[in-house]
Amino acid sequence: HSLSMGQRQTMFFIRAFARDSHLLILDEPDSFLDNESKRSMINLIKMESKKKAIIIVSHDDYEVDAKYINFEQGQVIFKE
Repeated sequence: HSLSMGQRQTMFFIRAFARDSHLLILDEPDSFLDNESKRSMINLIKMESKKKAIIIVSHDDYEVDAKYINFEQGQVIFKE
């Protein structure tokens, strides 16, 4: 059996969150996920962000309690 890209990405998340680290960097974390998997990923990010710093690099907005640094047309925009 081969895994789909979404299944592989889910496995990478599980491994990354299972590590005992203080910082996690996610680059386009939902790029291959279906809507249900995206919701699960966001819930996991919400839970894990209470234990570690998480940096998300993405073109999408995420509904998580976080501080945002947006780069728009060469400008840095901070959002709480």
